[in-house]
Amino acid sequence: LSDSLTYFIPRFLVEKNKAKIKSGIIFALLIQVFMGIAFFILITLFSRLLTTHYFKNEYASFMIISMCIYFLIDGINEVLFRIFHGYQNMFLNQAIEFSFQFFSAFIIAFFIVSKLSVKYFGLAYILAALITTAIFAFIFFKKTFPDFFKIKHNLTTKIKQEMLAYSVPAMIGSFASLLFGQQSIFFLTLFVSLKSVGLYVMALSLGKLSVYLSKSITLVFSPMISELWKKKDIGKINFYFNELLTYSYIVGVPISLTLLFFSEETLRILYGETFIQAAQILKFYSIYFLLYTFMG
Repeated sequence: LSDSLTYFIPRFLVEKNKAKIKSGIIFALLIQVFMGIAFFILITLFSRLLTTHYFKNEYASFMIISMCIYFLIDGINEVLFRIFHGYQNMFLNQAIEFSFQFFSAFIIAFFIVSKLSVKYFGLAYILAALITTAIFAFIFFKKTFPDFFKIKHNLTTKIKQEMLAYSVPAMIGSFASLLFGQQSIFFLTLFVSLKSVGLYVMALSLGKLSVYLSKSITLVFSPMISELWKKKDIGKINFYFNELLTYSYIVGVPISLTLLFFSEETLRILYGETFIQAAQILKFYSIYFLLYTFMG
């Protein structure tokens, strides 16, 4: 549901309707927190079962509980992430992810130096998420929406229905992407070997080099589409869409062709002789990501 904020906030900004913005944020946050609590209760109830029969490791139990708490807090960060995206403040939008990664890495490094058991590493995610939430919630209330608590929200049935109508297809699409995106790793693990998983993931990561620019531009473009569509400025949408494709392919095509024709040489230079086995899958991904740019 938080994804819908990227679509609705630019539209509400065009309407200059702060009450609708606040209503949308509250609705998304309520659902996010409710789902986080439900997930926490469910996984906690089955934590012993998962520890014994799935992970088969005594350290897993504490880690599972820690990660459930983390996901609950991360739901709030997800809403903040989408709010800044909707406001088209890409610096703060990306700063949330950077902040979390920085603090979690720092705390994990501290745990390692302190020689704490690996089962406590989940606490690093909780602490990093809490710090990130505190920082960016303060920025949101202080700078982005300073009169948030003064504005009366108007959480009507119509707003709920519109947000849900947007969110349900997005949820189905995200779930399908997650499911099918992981199926290769699942089948390789089940039927081949962990070595093949390593080769596959490495080739996939290398192939993604060609789409980093297009993914970044697309991220910026999505709330812009919503704003321009609301303004009925189709000319600008068409212009920016063509610019997006042009610059994406100017950067992406040379990288893809290099990986396609010099896959073995690239793998040998970067990783060594052992990884040349992944050359064929890297060729396939080089072609795939050229199509992915347009699809994106």
